[in-house]
Amino acid sequence: MKPRNKTEREVVKLSDRIPELSDKQREWAIKTCISEDDAYKYGDRFSRGCFYLVCTFKGWQVLRYFQVRAKFRFHKMIKEKIYFKECMQQWLKDGEYVFLARQRTSGYIEDAFSAFGKLEVRTHTVWSFLGDPRDIGFDGVYYASVQGKYKYALRDFGEKILCDEIFRSVNANPYNETLMRRDIDMWKVCKYHEAVFDREKMSAVKIVVRHGKASYIYDSLWWDMLDSIMYLKKDVRNPSIVCPENLREAHDKWLKAADNKKKKMEDRMTKLRLIAEEKMQLRYLEQAAKAEEENKKKAEAMANVYVDRRKQFFDIDIKDGAIDIQVLKSVQEFFEEGKEMGHCVFRNGYYDVNRKPNCLILSAKVNGQRMETIEVNLADVTVVQCQGHGNINSAFHDTILKLIKDNLWQIESRLPNRASRTA
Repeated sequence: MKPRNKTEREVVKLSDRIPELSDKQREWAIKTCISEDDAYKYGDRFSRGCFYLVCTFKGWQVLRYFQVRAKFRFHKMIKEKIYFKECMQQWLKDGEYVFLARQRTSGYIEDAFSAFGKLEVRTHTVWSFLGDPRDIGFDGVYYASVQGKYKYALRDFGEKILCDEIFRSVNANPYNETLMRRDIDMWKVCKYHEAVFDREKMSAVKIVVRHGKASYIYDSLWWDMLDSIMYLKKDVRNPSIVCPENLREAHDKWLKAADNKKKKMEDRMTKLRLIAEEKMQLRYLEQAAKAEEENKKKAEAMANVYVDRRKQFFDIDIKDGAIDIQVLKSVQEFFEEGKEMGHCVFRNGYYDVNRKPNCLILSAKVNGQRMETIEVNLADVTVVQCQGHGNINSAFHDTILKLIKDNLWQIESRLPNRASRTA
């Protein structure tokens, strides 16, 4: 994704300038990550490994994750077929953290990074079913250079805690190192609750420990309460908030407050959605009214043309008992037909004899009430359609259809260049 702020833009530029692996680093990686036994487990005879290169660049502490592959043939490594691919970078400085990574390929292999494309800024919270790429294992770590604030934590806890977790946690909040030395098990509980990489949560942990409420760290109620407090944007450094005397009561209080805020937000969003829907509906009605007005103007322009081109059919009057079928004699009658019958005979411009030169529209009434609308194709004098209200056949459909078919000769006899015939 594109960098979103000044810090991310700076890191993206620096990432393009960071030095390539040195010969010494490549030799170390091959010696540490590549083995002949591993290569002969696979049909392609490639040994695969991965490692972290820890370095500094332009004031940033950088953790670079590489994958290396080397091909073996006849139990010897082929130097021309040793490949390095940089997959991830983690940039840390003064509490700032930027994560760059290649896109991962689709499938179920979590360390399958795309061979194409560049390292790009990635959000580090949601990673689909593949999980967080920073959780992928590695064969070794090459320390090229380490900033002073990380040295002692790495020295004392490098065998108990993964190196990238030490860097990220100490960068997020220096209190992480203090807590590691005080009680590493408590630190691991904080890690389980995703607090060690969150400056605000670790500040709350610091206050709790300082005020003699360290036991709260082991209680899930406190962590749930802390989430509610942070959602409400309260001061997590305030002992009266994060160190309550009665944890359960405080938990219920802040949880209820958070729920109330969420409900208000949901109600507000519902109102906004309703307003948006009303605006959309209003736009639709305005557009429909505009379209109808344009249709009317077009219809007015076509009124005389329609009468001139269809007047030879106006005297047709097909009757059988209560049924009476006549040709629509004006554009106004098209409008009335479409409005009463609930279909598109007017809206779709069936009166436009220029666009529909072979279309003749008739209206079938029963006892003076419109019952069905009939379309006849003048090219071959056939019935195209016969539709009732809302394009649903009426109870008189079959009778009307038979009547019009039996009297198509009346239409044919009025066509130019057609021989007249009688019933």
